[in-house]
Amino acid sequence: MFKSFDSSIMELADDIAYGVHDLEDAIALRLVSEGQWRTEVVSKIKDTLNPSPLSKNIDRLTG
Repeated sequence: MFKSFDSSIMELADDIAYGVHDLEDAIALRLVSEGQWRTEVVSKIKDTLNPSPLSKNIDRLTG
């Protein structure tokens, strides 16, 4: 019923790794274009009304 803190961190890291891997597969298979990425993700990260900690570096990270 209850998980240890270490277990929760490992589960979160696993979810992130699978999500990144799925995104890489979608890009490699051309299921997601650069335009879609910029429209659906980058524009939301750069939103000045709802700033993200990544907003200052998103161009460098995705360039």
